[in-house]
Amino acid sequence: LYAPFRIVDSYNDPLDSTGRHVVTALNVSASGGQWIIGTTSSQPRVVDREGRTTLYHFMKGDVYVTDSSKNKGHTASVTGVAFHPLGQEICWSCSYDGSVRQWDVSGRGKTQFQKLVSQKVISKCKNEKGQRTQIVSNLSIHPNGRKIVV
Repeated sequence: LYAPFRIVDSYNDPLDSTGRHVVTALNVSASGGQWIIGTTSSQPRVVDREGRTTLYHFMKGDVYVTDSSKNKGHTASVTGVAFHPLGQEICWSCSYDGSVRQWDVSGRGKTQFQKLVSQKVISKCKNEKGQRTQIVSNLSIHPNGRKIVV
């Protein structure tokens, strides 16, 4: 077997107390200088090109808040992540909590406890009966950045 090129580990990261998690989604920015990583944790992260430095930590949502638009982050495992295809200031993530969130990673985004707070909830997925669903398995962005497929 081959050795991995890079292991991204949060074990020694002082801002990440969630421990080790399996990578569920990965996407590169348009410039190639940043990667967004989604894991079985509810907190995606943005790392540099080499995967050595975590540039942005994302806020975890409160599991006791039932309205996802009032939460500051995801409350369940992240299943998909994507950068805006034409720029590197905006990224999106989706989760088993049924929400699709937009994040500002330009350095001007709102932070709390040195972690990024979700800029806005793009979608709260519902089933054909109009009930909230817990399954959002992935997301994809159109090349012009104007449409999101969940």
